[in-house]
Amino acid sequence: MRPDQPLLTQDDLRALTEECDQGCDTLAAQLISLKQRLGPYASPYLGSGFEYQESRPYQAGDPIRQLNWRYFARTGQLYTRLYEQERQARLFIAVDQRDVMRFGTRVRPKVAQAVRLALALVYLAAREGMAVQLQPLHDQGALSPVLSGESAFDQATALLNQPCPPGEPTPDGWENLTLAVEQLPAGSLLVLIGDLWDMDVRFARWLGAQAPHKVAQAIWIQDRVEIELPDMGGYVLHDLSGQRRKAVDTAQAATYNETARQRFAQHRRQLLSAGLELYRLQAHQPLTEYAHG
Repeated sequence: MRPDQPLLTQDDLRALTEECDQGCDTLAAQLISLKQRLGPYASPYLGSGFEYQESRPYQAGDPIRQLNWRYFARTGQLYTRLYEQERQARLFIAVDQRDVMRFGTRVRPKVAQAVRLALALVYLAAREGMAVQLQPLHDQGALSPVLSGESAFDQATALLNQPCPPGEPTPDGWENLTLAVEQLPAGSLLVLIGDLWDMDVRFARWLGAQAPHKVAQAIWIQDRVEIELPDMGGYVLHDLSGQRRKAVDTAQAATYNETARQRFAQHRRQLLSAGLELYRLQAHQPLTEYAHG
């Protein structure tokens, strides 16, 4: 994969939709389960013109015809009128595309796996009649309009399947999603996909507190070497400039593996204790190996 090319080729995208059609039963069942857990907050109605419910702050992509102009005249602030059909189950997917994701040692980088998983969820959600909003997590990431119907997958692909060359560390963190999550209507499903090493426990606890009005889960995308080095000798580590090299023997590799496993287990326990529903997927795995914990 060249850094100036999209993360997924057209062949990759065709294979992804085939994978969803043929073998993503676990992922589809999980999505349907999330939808059902929202109970009365999920409305089956689509379209416009149903009973007015409330207003919320304007979001990019909201229809102009649904702006609350009387409120704007009084306050100078834009608000959007919410109608009953807007309370259908909405899937909000945050996709980590920061520099920490632009790394991979087998098959694909982590960011490509995150995009694959996000697009699979969009594909399956559209099949279930669910609306989707996407929030790329990077310097220029902007909340997408609400996507639905047959065009949702193509629109999501255009937004997410962009070149992600290695770059300087990005300051954006998971806490940047707070405002977007707060503005989501009741009956929303929140799925965060990416590198969770830097997710603060306080933010995880805040996400868990959104229930029962919103259901949140996080999917930790990992590369194998972040947890365990392959069973082979003769490692030579390079710094980012490629100049300095350091040989790693079997004993040093074993120490690394134990330290990495302990570090992962500790952070995993912290996130779970904060009430976050946690899943894992390694970058080289098929989506069928998406697993709890």
